[in-house]
Amino acid sequence: MPMTINGSGTITGLSAGGLPANSVTAATCNFSPGKILQVVQGTTTTTSTHGAGDSPVDKVWTTTNLTAAITPSAASSKIIATISVVYYIHANGNDETGGGFQLQRAIAGGATSVVVNSMSHGAEDGSDNYGSRDVQVCAKNGAANLQYWGRFGYQYLDSPSTTSACTYTVNARIMGTASTMKVNFNDSTGNAPSIITLMEIAA
Repeated sequence: MPMTINGSGTITGLSAGGLPANSVTAATCNFSPGKILQVVQGTTTTTSTHGAGDSPVDKVWTTTNLTAAITPSAASSKIIATISVVYYIHANGNDETGGGFQLQRAIAGGATSVVVNSMSHGAEDGSDNYGSRDVQVCAKNGAANLQYWGRFGYQYLDSPSTTSACTYTVNARIMGTASTMKVNFNDSTGNAPSIITLMEIAA
């Protein structure tokens, strides 16, 4: 039976096994799916403290010890970064406070660049920046010493445009000189880890 390609895009007359092996591939079909090439995960249960008399002071970014590195197989690859951070926040005598998280990337051990910044809280007229508000506690009725435990996360598609090792690190900061934020605040056994997952996606 002759093989026929009709106008609807279907083929008739082609029996099973009628084409040589490997004659239809992603390359010959000009088809390039966004498949996952590799996955890397980093975790930490080490406590990091931000603010409240500790060094550094409020509004300064410092590491949470949450980091992971991935080496893209092609400069055209994308990297999906997913973070999930366990945190504790304490207003310590104030009726509100807030903190934030920042994702940074360093290529081949070089200078860091900010990939995802935190949401900032500033004056309505733009005259000041009071710090980060990715997470916060607030009680405008005057309650003090507010505390909160939680988990914060997001996902971001990055384009590092390199085949060198890319190290992603999560930093944190707190607003207010009396406030405290701790990542992986271990007040019990079996503390849940903070997690960062990196996936290389083919372009």
